[in-house]
Amino acid sequence: FGPYIRICNSSTIQITWLTDKLTNSQVSYGTKDLNFALFDAKYNLTHQLYLRDLEENTTYWYKIISMAKMGSQPLIVEGTFSTPPSIPLLQFIKAPSVIAVHAHSALIQWETNLVTDTAILYGLTPDYGTYIRNYTQAKYHTQTIYGLPAGRSIHVQVIAYTSQQTLRSTDIIFITAQPQTGTGTGQITTLLQKKPPRLAGET
Repeated sequence: FGPYIRICNSSTIQITWLTDKLTNSQVSYGTKDLNFALFDAKYNLTHQLYLRDLEENTTYWYKIISMAKMGSQPLIVEGTFSTPPSIPLLQFIKAPSVIAVHAHSALIQWETNLVTDTAILYGLTPDYGTYIRNYTQAKYHTQTIYGLPAGRSIHVQVIAYTSQQTLRSTDIIFITAQPQTGTGTGQITTLLQKKPPRLAGET
């Protein structure tokens, strides 16, 4: 049964197949000629091999050969698979910066090389405590944060998310404008209490 091809990344695939008799495992592969090969001498019913160091965005031909110890014809299966293009590293094209500051709000702007959604953490300390989650997918981003206390230092961090990567900015510090006569300093309004979700593998 099979084979079943799983794309691990742009340079590695996993190939799995099943046999009804105990057989060994061999895969020959290449882009034109079958000039690479993997062999597992163990006799199994379930076979799994990893083809590594492949070229990205490339079609490969493969041939599976599984042979029993004696008395039967080998299983031979041929086919193709294609590796995906590599994923660029997520980075800021323009680092997050505060481009407008008022007594109780501020406008933040940044740009990423990949389409991302975002979160903004902010508060009176580097522990932040408040965050805004924006699921709009874009490369160019602007976000206004509201409910800030006037005349205080505010800490901000921007987080950009793709389906496979997470990018965090450094801690940004700015000071809100002084309140107008007769207004209070106010308090930071908590929009959401919990921390933003992390992707698998982020610490």
